[in-house]
Amino acid sequence: MSMVIKIVKILLVVGLLGVIGWVAVKQLRYKGMKRLRVGKEEVWVEVRDTDEERQLGLSGREGLKEDEGMLFVFEKAGRHGFWMKEMRFDLDFVFIKDNQVVELMVEVKAPRLDEAPRSIRPTQEVEMVLEVNSGWVDDNSIKLDDVVSLTK
Repeated sequence: MSMVIKIVKILLVVGLLGVIGWVAVKQLRYKGMKRLRVGKEEVWVEVRDTDEERQLGLSGREGLKEDEGMLFVFEKAGRHGFWMKEMRFDLDFVFIKDNQVVELMVEVKAPRLDEAPRSIRPTQEVEMVLEVNSGWVDDNSIKLDDVVSLTK
């Protein structure tokens, strides 16, 4: 067998191993997360659907990756409040009812260390609330009446 063929085979095996490794890392990164479509955009979300999970939320975290968010799901529609306690980064809020964006609150500032945490509340009853990095709504052209669906 010629040296060129051996090199090509080695490169193919290394490339295949690289692809397998990339897929494995991606699956681990998003393990336990679901894909949420908002309008034409998608974001990986951690779903919070119990009182304990919703109460903890994003408190104490350093941030979210660009393509990640947290989806709060409630059993019953309401004007559910979000306390920004121990938040360390700014957020956008997407309020959802009947699988549609009904309200947006963008560039909500995290409280400074010397400030009391503020409470965020929609002006109408909602069933779900998506929290994403500040700027995500504008960067992805999210607007009122966009359709929302969990895709995975």
